[in-house]
Amino acid sequence: MKSNSPHELISSTALLVAEGRALSDIPYAKEIYEELLALSLTPPDIKEGYNLSFIGFEARYKLLNKIIQERDVTQVLDLAAGFAPRGLDLTRDQKIKVLEIDLADVANSKRKIAARILQKTGELRPNLKIFEGNVISLEDIMGTINFFDPTKPVGIICEGLLRYLTPDERTTVAKNVRMILKKFGGFWATSDIFFQTMITDDIHRRNALVSKLTGRDVEAGRFKDTTEAKSYFENLGFAVEMRPMTEVAGDLVSAGIMGVPKEEEEDDISDRVVFIMEVTHS
Repeated sequence: MKSNSPHELISSTALLVAEGRALSDIPYAKEIYEELLALSLTPPDIKEGYNLSFIGFEARYKLLNKIIQERDVTQVLDLAAGFAPRGLDLTRDQKIKVLEIDLADVANSKRKIAARILQKTGELRPNLKIFEGNVISLEDIMGTINFFDPTKPVGIICEGLLRYLTPDERTTVAKNVRMILKKFGGFWATSDIFFQTMITDDIHRRNALVSKLTGRDVEAGRFKDTTEAKSYFENLGFAVEMRPMTEVAGDLVSAGIMGVPKEEEEDDISDRVVFIMEVTHS
């Protein structure tokens, strides 16, 4: 099934992220990347000048997983999940349900990959579901979440999505998330918080490559600073907690594998954050 979504070009970045995660020790990351290659799904050739982003891919994934573990939720909704290993990883625990949603091409490929990986181990994962849908569509999301127990809270993850959306689209996603959290309770954790102050010459060159690939201006919707970012989500009805990605600096391995000096690794994530948000009563 071919997606007709105007956001389809964004999906190509999921392949690049999968390649970056394969340079880490994240469970299932290497297996997923190998299966992508076996299906002739190769990442776009924009790695020159971009490979430092692989460190950020590892850091954001590990911090988001750390937050899921801290909050002790047993239901996780991964929005625009791409080829993230999170569903396969977390559902090794049969008490945890993971629902992934992404555009048709990615979701179909991800189902094939998950099935191939689990077939090799003889495992069944009825607690993992991968659905087609556009996270901007409340109808698409609400049509999938009956998979969850309405009496238990949900942890909603958003990793590598919001930067590709217009401000209006980002607001729509936030409102959709708030509606889900009002129904279930729980939290929303996203690594997609970027500030104008982050744009160095190197970052600008990386962003130009991604913008050309996706047809999306990934710098246009950046927040001025943390104050503006927090106010934006607070005005949409969220209480905001901010966590620095440097929390997981000691757990990162991709920089060493790539031969990146420690100081460059730390510099690459020094101003990166994750927002954890819960619905306010107002």
